[in-house]
Amino acid sequence: MVVGSVLLTACAIITSITRITSFETALFHLINSLPSWLYRFFWLVMQLGTYGAIFVMAGIALLTRRVRLALELLGAGLIAYYAAIGLKDLVNRARPAELISGVVIHGQPAQGLGFPSGHAAVAAALAATAVPFLARRWRRWIWLLTITVGIARIFVGAHLPLDVVGGFVLGWTVGAVVHLIGGSPSGRVSGSQVRAALERSGQSVVEVREANVDARGSSPFFVDTAEGGHLFVKAVGADQRAVQVVSGKSAWQEGGQQAVPNPAAVVDRTLQMWTTPHGVIKAAQANAATVTGNTIAFKLDGREIKATLNAQNLVDKVSYLSTNEVVGDYPIEIAYTDYADFGGVKFPRHIVQNEDGFPTLDITVSEVKPTAAVSVDVPANVRNAPPPPAVPRVAVDKLADGVWAFTTPNARNWAVEMADHVVVVEGIGSEARSLAVMDEIAKAIPNKPIRYVINTHGHYDHSGGLRTYPAKGVTVVTHEMNKPFFEKAWARPRALAPDLLSKSPQPLMFETVSDKKVMTDGKRTIELYYMKGTSHNMYNLLVYLPNEKLVYWGDGYNPPEGNDPRDTARTPEQMIDLYRVITQNKLDVRTIAPAHGAGPKPYENLLKAIGLIPL
Repeated sequence: MVVGSVLLTACAIITSITRITSFETALFHLINSLPSWLYRFFWLVMQLGTYGAIFVMAGIALLTRRVRLALELLGAGLIAYYAAIGLKDLVNRARPAELISGVVIHGQPAQGLGFPSGHAAVAAALAATAVPFLARRWRRWIWLLTITVGIARIFVGAHLPLDVVGGFVLGWTVGAVVHLIGGSPSGRVSGSQVRAALERSGQSVVEVREANVDARGSSPFFVDTAEGGHLFVKAVGADQRAVQVVSGKSAWQEGGQQAVPNPAAVVDRTLQMWTTPHGVIKAAQANAATVTGNTIAFKLDGREIKATLNAQNLVDKVSYLSTNEVVGDYPIEIAYTDYADFGGVKFPRHIVQNEDGFPTLDITVSEVKPTAAVSVDVPANVRNAPPPPAVPRVAVDKLADGVWAFTTPNARNWAVEMADHVVVVEGIGSEARSLAVMDEIAKAIPNKPIRYVINTHGHYDHSGGLRTYPAKGVTVVTHEMNKPFFEKAWARPRALAPDLLSKSPQPLMFETVSDKKVMTDGKRTIELYYMKGTSHNMYNLLVYLPNEKLVYWGDGYNPPEGNDPRDTARTPEQMIDLYRVITQNKLDVRTIAPAHGAGPKPYENLLKAIGLIPL
């Protein structure tokens, strides 16, 4: 804003006390003498800088439910329009035809004074106001159109180049003032915004604090809830995009150099298709649905689906149960509202999905193409991907005497032999994986029971197979703040996918860690350290074996295969977090064998990855 004010003042002074330079004259003639057949194009673009454009743009924002943007566009456009009129009277610079010779007038001659260009001011004010609300891919086009408005005003003979520059600076400054007053959506998210978002999702928030950690470009916060919960919240940017596809019996993710097969997602993604407004009616017709009042109920792949209809007999809501290995069964509810006619087909313009009471999807639909031809080709690597084995294949590696690593694709945990028992590090993956690992532990360390399982943190990939251990009478060791989460999650019903613990309930046994815990049998020692202040997870543990100089962590650095130690899938701050925890606790590490990535690897690989020693 300050820069804009200074530039605007400088332009005004130059135009009022100096003669037109030869450079400005030459630039004007270069643009003004462009072929006359361009007039229709330039005339059309010029409308983006008119008085009427202010109301049109604000109206479009309202139609897309962006009330704040509409108000800011209205305010910025009107301020720029009337400020330009005021500056014209103050500077008193004439139109080009009165100042230089050889001016070509395209269309109707412009009336009044020249500096600054009102069209350029309005267009720039609208652009400066709108672009922070838009995805990055649109911003360059908005500015390109704005610049074209200025070029068009020179082409038609209405303004000299400095008039247009002054208009751009004025509009940009007005946009900056509007965002200074109203707050820019591209700025850092505030605690009050986080509180409001959580309360809309049903959370009772006591306190929101900024987290002083680097959270990979997001805005991190610590949140305390009225129920005694402690959340780590990341407010992410708007330009994150995931492409998840299902076709027949194949499912995959897109976005990288090639598609990533995900056969486990076929059922859920197919269910998402059947629970759309039109899909749920077709599914009901094909699955002997019952109708009670305005509610349709039927079973699909063993799950009960319910759909309610509104007064116009359009699908208003669809609900069903889903499940995962950490929290068990949870409800999914999809609301369809604001129906419109798209080529003879009624379709909702607003779709909101809640999972377990938390909003996970909020879509505004602007266009629907009925009976559009769609071809979804299954990528060759997805089509040829082997099905996942019924029993996971576990590779067994000896890390040191009495210390074993059990590896499945991109997942690893340890078993540590103690004097009369075994300690497992991480219940990673799933129950099927944990059972397969238990079988391998019994072979590697026979005749010793598993007494403890260490959990590094609560992320689902690291706790999906954790319940299997207490089902066998094993004590869970985790950070003290993770214990309430597991107790609450594990008390939930599991009717869709019963596991060992739900079939044969056992009392849960926990031992917790605050800052540090030492587990020893007198000869072998396992040390657990709270990774305080790290960005990946609030309550994360690092596992260290001092005699063997071995270290294990859940996430942060996944050592790649090959000679290059750099983990390009992650940003450096999580690797630096690991290094900080290791050095602050004066750990003498020789070998790393974490939960993900290749391993074991020398500790030097982590130091090379963060640039502390040369590659």
